[in-house]
Amino acid sequence: MNKSDLQQQYQHFQLLQQQIEQLTEHLEFLHQQRQEVDNSIDAVQQLAHVNAPHEFLAPLANGIFVKGNILETQTLLVNVGAEVAVEKTIPQVAAMLAAQKKMIGQRAASADQQLQELTAQAMKIYREVEQK
Repeated sequence: MNKSDLQQQYQHFQLLQQQIEQLTEHLEFLHQQRQEVDNSIDAVQQLAHVNAPHEFLAPLANGIFVKGNILETQTLLVNVGAEVAVEKTIPQVAAMLAAQKKMIGQRAASADQQLQELTAQAMKIYREVEQK
């Protein structure tokens, strides 16, 4: 392996490292999204056990709250885009959140597989360069 080949391998290795870092960040983001969906699922399931009317505190800003009352717990308003909200039952919302969680899991699995492939490529280049 000549100097030009080594330099090319080194550049390819650096590119792989950058892609690995980006994928790792993306995986962390997906795990965070999945945790947020899990928290939402828990909140919706807990709401099913609340007896209306029920007073609660809603956060306005960090450490600032406003008092509110839950008047009804059988339906929720779900934003469907373009500032439009529709009523959904708790089971419908739970199913919607479960579908989001599944989709996030699939994207995370795909990103994890890509990460493994890139890591294997980087290790192969590292071993080839190390042997020369």
